[in-house]
Amino acid sequence: MIERLVPLNDLSLNLAVGAANGPSLVLFHGVTRRWDDWLVLCPVLASRWQIHALDQRGHGKSGRVPGAYRVIDFVSDAVQYVASLGGAVVLFGHSLGAMVACGVAARRPDLVLGLVLEDPTFEITGKHIANTMFADTFQAYLPLIGSDLPISEVARRLAHALVRVPGKQEKVPLGSIRDLAGLRYTASCLRQLDPTILPLILEQRWLEGYDVETTLGRIDCPTLLIQGDPTTGGALPDTYAQELASEIDDCVLVKLPGTGHNIHSVQTELILRPVLPFLASLT
Repeated sequence: MIERLVPLNDLSLNLAVGAANGPSLVLFHGVTRRWDDWLVLCPVLASRWQIHALDQRGHGKSGRVPGAYRVIDFVSDAVQYVASLGGAVVLFGHSLGAMVACGVAARRPDLVLGLVLEDPTFEITGKHIANTMFADTFQAYLPLIGSDLPISEVARRLAHALVRVPGKQEKVPLGSIRDLAGLRYTASCLRQLDPTILPLILEQRWLEGYDVETTLGRIDCPTLLIQGDPTTGGALPDTYAQELASEIDDCVLVKLPGTGHNIHSVQTELILRPVLPFLASLT
């Protein structure tokens, strides 16, 4: 994977590109993370695809546009980059990245062969966020963004942060549902995060201009929707996941029991089981 900066209209995006072993597969990470969140999948996916993994605006080494972090802002960057590739591609997004992938497919169906959507949040991080673990988690992140504390100390503080989990009356430590190695990675990502991103989400302004039903209804390519387990930290309740899948004409919904929200990082083999045959069906 070779990193480089790509200039867009109002900023530069940092991204990593793999060897040209097949059609382009563009990877969009979740909020607060970076392109290297995908490294665990790259050795397998890169054998048949050319990987393009982006740091989305305000994340990692990409440019900052303070306050301009609505989902539609991320979508605009993604459309520009995908269009620059000069042909139809497959998009694979996690959480925020899945919403971005949907936005690209809705705006430019001519550019997208297929979608893999890993536990997208949609209205769970929109009008419903106040009653979710995401509100607690992002509140715990806020004072640690850009911190010069040692990574180990930031990870320790994150591990002790209390978050709500479906089915439990009392909040639980974040460290009881996220491993410490993963929290160290989160801590390193927070050092490179624009601090104006999370307040926009907590103020329920993230989805302004992004109509979920309309966006999904415009997707006309084959789509794989992977749902985490809401009882162990997954974003989507069963009824909402089924509703989302029904909005897309050609959509396969796969639920992975016992998995949380960051499926590919902690259940890599499990997520590859539906992803690999789905990707093979597109070529």
